[in-house]
Amino acid sequence: MKRNISILVTAIITFIALGASAQDATAPAQKGYFAIYGGLSRPIGEFANNDYYDNSAGYAKLGVAYSLNYVRYFSKNWAVSALVSFQDQGRPNSDEVTSLTSGYNTAVNGSSTTTTVTERYQSLNALLGPQYTFTYHDFCFDLGVSAGLFKSMNTPNYQIEAEGKIVSSTTVTTTGYYQNGSYATTFAYGAHLGVRYNVSDGFGFAFLANYTTTKLPITNSDNVTPPMRTVTSQPISVIQPQLGIYFRF
Repeated sequence: MKRNISILVTAIITFIALGASAQDATAPAQKGYFAIYGGLSRPIGEFANNDYYDNSAGYAKLGVAYSLNYVRYFSKNWAVSALVSFQDQGRPNSDEVTSLTSGYNTAVNGSSTTTTVTERYQSLNALLGPQYTFTYHDFCFDLGVSAGLFKSMNTPNYQIEAEGKIVSSTTVTTTGYYQNGSYATTFAYGAHLGVRYNVSDGFGFAFLANYTTTKLPITNSDNVTPPMRTVTSQPISVIQPQLGIYFRF
């Protein structure tokens, strides 16, 4: 993942340098703008994985994203971009819950196991970073990198009840195990690219593709020996293609 991020950042910097060298020195300064977006939030990597034996698998789903973007230019092409977004990535579906239950049951040598999943992946991002813009007729092309905070509002909460012979015991018992929801605030970083079309001097339509990644701590309680699947750190990576409108000032 780190290697992929390095490649992405290098590509963006190279593209910015090429654009800067080709930019007309007499071009007018860009106006700042405020944009409202809505679209999809697609989990990628381990966040989208649904393998019981991968403790980093997040079982996240394709969801929705809503964003507010404020951009202020401090030179002809360079700006500071502030982005706040909300995203919902769902929770494991019924087939995945069945698969999880089978894995938990095997791990504790149980005779019967039930798994209940409540809550969803819901979060807020607040990201800030530099943005470079170049224009072609009525189109504006934006490239940027950013960093900031990821606030988890919810994550799936797992309650597992296993009945049977736990470890080597001959006594039929019931044990409970919980993967708790996380409400942590973590550091996040990413990159974005956008295309805007100027309908008039103060208004236009926009497309934004945003990439964000972070890692969220997860707590558990009442685990048994030998351990079931245990998640202590959840990698989160998403790509968010969104459409919107913007107002220039």
